[in-house]
Amino acid sequence: MTTGGVEVWRGSVAAWECDHMGHMNVGFYVAKASEGLVGLAAELGMPHAFAPDASATLIVRDQHIRFLKEARPGAALHMTGGVVEVDEDTARLAFLMHHGDGAFAASFQTLVAHATPRDGRAFPWPERDPPPA
Repeated sequence: MTTGGVEVWRGSVAAWECDHMGHMNVGFYVAKASEGLVGLAAELGMPHAFAPDASATLIVRDQHIRFLKEARPGAALHMTGGVVEVDEDTARLAFLMHHGDGAFAASFQTLVAHATPRDGRAFPWPERDPPPA
């Protein structure tokens, strides 16, 4: 991934996204990473990858999450993302979630398949879709 990646998501932590200890629930980290995936797909030339009439989509096959600093209600967050490597029909992507002060909140390493949206069958990237890793 190039240094810092590109910004793919920006938002904040809602009170209802937090557990009884006042920390953002794990499920909402994953939800925000999914929103970041939509943003990165657009940056990679697939702006309609998740539209109902898409001819190709990105399906998460594996994801490794590392929680680095808790996020509390009202916390401003943003996410950068980039391509780590590309194979024939998959790509390994990295996302970094940052607090407003720049501290890392979480990191995500996500393996996606370039696939058909109807049956999830992986197929090779067209020449235009992924940039060089």
